[in-house]
Amino acid sequence: YSASEKALVPIDLYHKPFSITFGFMKDISFPILDPTDRETLCLEGSLVIGCNKRGEVCNLFQSGRLLINHEMVLKCIARALSRCEHVTDLIVAVVERQKRSEMGVTSVPVEITNPNVPDHVPKVEEEEMSIG
Repeated sequence: YSASEKALVPIDLYHKPFSITFGFMKDISFPILDPTDRETLCLEGSLVIGCNKRGEVCNLFQSGRLLINHEMVLKCIARALSRCEHVTDLIVAVVERQKRSEMGVTSVPVEITNPNVPDHVPKVEEEEMSIG
């Protein structure tokens, strides 16, 4: 059978891992969260943390010639886990809304709030997130 003749089968994902990137610059003592392509050009290195909502770190990848101390790695892991929880909740809500829409059920838009993830980027004190 060709792909157009087969019935579509939904995929159930139980563990939804996400990769969160922290970019490090030479003159800035705190990392940039999920840097853009342009910001990436200025980075000395990065730390990519793959994690899921269950609090599991699935992978860690460091690129560049940076020496990142263990306190900074632990802070980045904590921030990645918090962001992953928020992103997972958001994606689950959107997928659920899409399923209801396809079934013809109208629903009220879902608003996801996570007290650990503000709507704006907070100012981080240098001593909290220093590469040191």
